[in-house]
Amino acid sequence: NSRLTSAGLVKVAARLPHSTLRTLLLDGTPLCDVGATALAAVLSTSGLEELHVHDTRLTCAGARSLLSAAKGAPSARKLVVDEGGERVTWQRALDPADLLCCIARVGG
Repeated sequence: NSRLTSAGLVKVAARLPHSTLRTLLLDGTPLCDVGATALAAVLSTSGLEELHVHDTRLTCAGARSLLSAAKGAPSARKLVVDEGGERVTWQRALDPADLLCCIARVGG
């Protein structure tokens, strides 16, 4: 929703640790690095499993901040973010078979 502001998204981030929300789609919002920093700060204490933040005016630093936070968040399973003009999907392997599936897609 392009009507959301980065300040509004910071407020959304602050509520995540108290929410039962599992998937958050922020594609096309003006998240910017301010919002990414707020999300990264609470990601490890939220129950958020999936976060989509592409087309959100993030710089590479903002995208890397979210990627780093997702890796350290126990509940995080998937993050889709734009970094340097490229869409990056990070997904936690929950089972060794998940790795084989990814290898087959890349190698095949």
